[in-house]
Amino acid sequence: MDRVDVKGDRKRVILVLNFKDAYQTNKCLRSLNSDPGIMNWETIVIDNESTDESVEAIRAELPSLRILRNETNLGYADAYNRAIGTLMGEDVDAFLLLNNDTIVRPGSLGLLIETLRSSESVGIVGPAVLDMGTDTIQSLGAIMVWSRGDSTLRSMGSRYGAVAHRVEEADYVSGCALLVRREVFSRAGLFPTGFFMYSEEVDLCLRAAKLGFKVLCDPRAVVEHKKESTSSKFPALKLRLMFRNRFLILKRHGTSVDMLTAVVWIVLVDLVVRSFRGSAPISTCRSKLRGVIEGLLLAMNEPRIRAKGDA
Repeated sequence: MDRVDVKGDRKRVILVLNFKDAYQTNKCLRSLNSDPGIMNWETIVIDNESTDESVEAIRAELPSLRILRNETNLGYADAYNRAIGTLMGEDVDAFLLLNNDTIVRPGSLGLLIETLRSSESVGIVGPAVLDMGTDTIQSLGAIMVWSRGDSTLRSMGSRYGAVAHRVEEADYVSGCALLVRREVFSRAGLFPTGFFMYSEEVDLCLRAAKLGFKVLCDPRAVVEHKKESTSSKFPALKLRLMFRNRFLILKRHGTSVDMLTAVVWIVLVDLVVRSFRGSAPISTCRSKLRGVIEGLLLAMNEPRIRAKGDA
């Protein structure tokens, strides 16, 4: 790959999304401030209608921190969209989107920006994502399995020290830690507004790839992630949205055959077989079924997004 100037001549921004969880957010911010590369970034917290004392607790620790407050809970996509839309006018050339339930290991910021700037064709970079406080991998990026309307997380469950730490392409990288080149948002647009949460990063990465950008995972950079720290508070909503949004991804990026085979898999295997085999509660089955119905109905009106040059 051709080398690109890595001098920090334009602003880089880290956006941390908070929803009623100052404790986790402050832990994340402390980890960022422990990274020697933080001096080249501006850190901004997006607060999603926290009705507790989150904002005050964050300001108490970092009084000069910039906080963008939303008066309603906009979810993942719209909250980031609003902040990114504002910052696009400030000559920002790279955005690192972080969940507040993450810890960034020292040195990771420099590695991520180095990989992003290694070639103009690189549009999105993600780190190795590990279970919080361990060396167990959550993902090294993911590969789509279109026949199931799902994906495989690479190296999930493996020990970090047992895998090769080489930069590789992926279909998408985890939305808990996502470094995005400005030009991706300029050309591909922002996150889809109808998803609320789950699969927005999948859609963005797939759209970026269709425009010719590379999506990379750099395992040398490491972010620890506390799984489901927010979504576990809303299990029914989580299940419904996860099932619903699979159909939106299929319609936007898959083929008609992909949609057909995935519908069969989701309904027969994920909804029926796995629910009954695991003796799932009625509430769980209801959430899944609602997600399937909503997804199928919404997908009817979703546009198919084609690769650049497709007829």
